[in-house]
Amino acid sequence: MAASVSKQGEFIIFTLAISVLAASVLVSKHLKTAFDDLFSKFGTKYNVDSDLLRAIAQKESSMQADALAIEPSGHKSYGLMQILDTTAISLGIRDFDKLFDADTNIEAGSRLMSENRKTLGDKFSLDTWIASYRAGAPNVKKLGIVSPKTIDYVADVKQHYYLFKIGREVS
Repeated sequence: MAASVSKQGEFIIFTLAISVLAASVLVSKHLKTAFDDLFSKFGTKYNVDSDLLRAIAQKESSMQADALAIEPSGHKSYGLMQILDTTAISLGIRDFDKLFDADTNIEAGSRLMSENRKTLGDKFSLDTWIASYRAGAPNVKKLGIVSPKTIDYVADVKQHYYLFKIGREVS
């Protein structure tokens, strides 16, 4: 019987060690990014939490400035913040190659988040704000967060957001 308790105890200690290791790996990836100065600069300029901008970029492109995605609609998304071509045009950006420049891309994403906050008005919350980045502020304001993909997106971004917050406190 004592050997059985000992093996259970060893299993619990092993499980805890794995959990701590996994948590430290998650937080360490959220300590610093190569683009922190830009996230801070444009977060301040557009009154958007820089950790939220980092979280969106982490979800959208895994912090890859050269990321390019082709949507099922045929539209393209560019750079760190995965700015859609149609969104770029609405923000006055006609040369899509400029969206591979981190400075231009992060400013565009920050400006979009600032505009989305205003559009959401009385429907504003952290969840609707994040959802508006994926689904568009007018859609979220009118319909709420209804798409399962958008619900998952919000959860993923919030996880990154809180890990960036924890990472900042640790560093």
